Amino acid sequence: MDSKELTRPRSYHALLVGIDCYGEKPLQGAVNDAKAINAYLKKRRHQVQIRMLTATPREGSDATTPAEDPGMWPTYENLTAALDDITARAAPGDCAYVHFSGHGTRMDATRAFANEATGELALNLLTSDGRGIRYLRGEEFAAFLKGIVAKGVLVTVILDCCFSGSVLRRDHDLTVRELSYDPTIDQRYPAGAALYIDLASNSRLSVCRDVVSLPNWLIDPEGYTIMTACGPSELAREDVLDGKEKHGILSYLLLQTLVMWEGTHAPQLDIYRYICAKFKERWPRQNPMLFGNRSLSFFADYDNPAHDPHTFVISSARAGIRLQVGMAHGVTEGDLFSLFSTHPATGTSVAADDVPARVRTAGKLTSTLGFPDAIADNSAQNIRTGWGAKQITRNLLRKFPIRLAPDLKFLADVSAALQSRGPLNVQVSSLGTDDYSFLVKMDTDENYIILDGRDQPLSNIPIISAHMAEEIPHLLDILEHLTKFKLVKELVNNSLFHNSFVAQLFTPSGEFNADDVVHVTTGDQIAFKVQNMGDQTIYIHIYDMGPRWNIQNIVSHEYHVLPPRKPLEGYPGTLRKKFRMKLPPELEEAGHEVCEDVFKVFITTRQTSFLSLELPRLGQSVPELKELSHSRVSSGNIEDDMTEDWAALAFTVWISAK
Repeated sequence: MDSKELTRPRSYHALLVGIDCYGEKPLQGAVNDAKAINAYLKKRRHQVQIRMLTATPREGSDATTPAEDPGMWPTYENLTAALDDITARAAPGDCAYVHFSGHGTRMDATRAFANEATGELALNLLTSDGRGIRYLRGEEFAAFLKGIVAKGVLVTVILDCCFSGSVLRRDHDLTVRELSYDPTIDQRYPAGAALYIDLASNSRLSVCRDVVSLPNWLIDPEGYTIMTACGPSELAREDVLDGKEKHGILSYLLLQTLVMWEGTHAPQLDIYRYICAKFKERWPRQNPMLFGNRSLSFFADYDNPAHDPHTFVISSARAGIRLQVGMAHGVTEGDLFSLFSTHPATGTSVAADDVPARVRTAGKLTSTLGFPDAIADNSAQNIRTGWGAKQITRNLLRKFPIRLAPDLKFLADVSAALQSRGPLNVQVSSLGTDDYSFLVKMDTDENYIILDGRDQPLSNIPIISAHMAEEIPHLLDILEHLTKFKLVKELVNNSLFHNSFVAQLFTPSGEFNADDVVHVTTGDQIAFKVQNMGDQTIYIHIYDMGPRWNIQNIVSHEYHVLPPRKPLEGYPGTLRKKFRMKLPPELEEAGHEVCEDVFKVFITTRQTSFLSLELPRLGQSVPELKELSHSRVSSGNIEDDMTEDWAALAFTVWISAK
């Protein structure tokens, strides 16, 4: 709900939890996290109703219970009561913020909504006497969040703890925020069955146009944003980051970003990707994750509309200036970028001049930039982590020829305008003389029509009148959109990496491999399954390339994490994701009885983002912002020892009406 729609002042609620006082592996920075966030929230222009639950080790001989008053202890009872209190007091349109800093534990997936591939998160709270541990399971936590979200409250959650737990424990490393799973704790404090029943019975399906993602414990993604300190098979750490005291790395970077961007109303996605770049700069093996509505601002002050994807730059003295995009993202050597220092929220340049740079080496997932000699020793030296990189040219688009019929109305104007839009392959030729991806010609009503490479009219293309030259920009926008769509659809990488996984699609009629053509009926449930056959974690990005020429991530987070198979440690090495297929209602109303969807699946060996490949529905406008690159400038070793590889799979699904 936008703040303009409220008829009363919006209220703000915060629950801040920091636990240092653990009997096993006590921490030193979690309470500092909660206190620092508390100080920041008190300085905001809106008054925030804050509840603090902290556990500081007591000085002296009796160090087994926290120094705070028991009413402030982060016990299971106190935390769940605080969540219930927010649910009771908050009203539609209000904002709630929950920040947890402490230990996390990974548990086997035993519930319907748990992640089978990675297990379930449990937050390590204290028992009522402050001397032991009691788990708050991820699904149980989600049930509390569901109660808040169901009231129309916009929720932001930060989890600065290990998301995977004991599988990767390092007992000698006291900076790691994880504890080993203890089954006796689970037996002593079983989770409330009523909460699970409520979660299961009322979960909203997350609708992605013509594909409906069946629910998991992250319910109603439009109403919340959850940021975690790391992936489900990684460790979250704390460190001395300001020269004074320890903090969780995520909490520290979040606070620094919020202070720096104060008043910008930057969407959570921008904040998250900025933080990710900072992690890549110094802690490349810890990768934060973002779930839910990525357009909400911090503390949900604003719901920002979708905008051009952002990427960032990373640089080091040894590795040079690098982009966190490569061949997997359609980047090739010679592509031109414009680098600029930006204001985080608006994307407006604050530098006197943008700095041009070309891709010198396009790697699989990252690229190295080079500069013209005239500026290599001047402007380039000023580039820092956080500069934006707007892609000016994408040479790979030339692979998809656009042919213009010789009798095309306003032919010279159309041809010249297309040529000015960058490296598009545009030629005027007679019908049937050359291969092409798209052909533009006239119909009998003096409209432009676009054919594919088989001379078939493209479906779901709006009518483009050729009666007035003013319609030419509309035609150009459509052709550029279609060419980008074609590029993504045909991205492929034939490498031995394909041998390290098996990916299949299961429908009521059988199982299918990539490049098979699948037929389903609207309403059918299908399942996507990936098996990790290798010895390293892989990252799975699932996109829907829909019949209205849109490309969209169809889950509530950028990627799934699939660790290798380790049965004894609770990792089955298998990911299953279910979807329900739908013939879009507007296509049914227009008389269509069938439509084509393509599941484009990217599988990588490292965390990356394919946001730059997303496209809205054809005809939907996206506010023009400069495109930032998803890496940043740093002075350390940037993942030089981490392998880069990727695969791109396409599953074509034809959906028929009943």
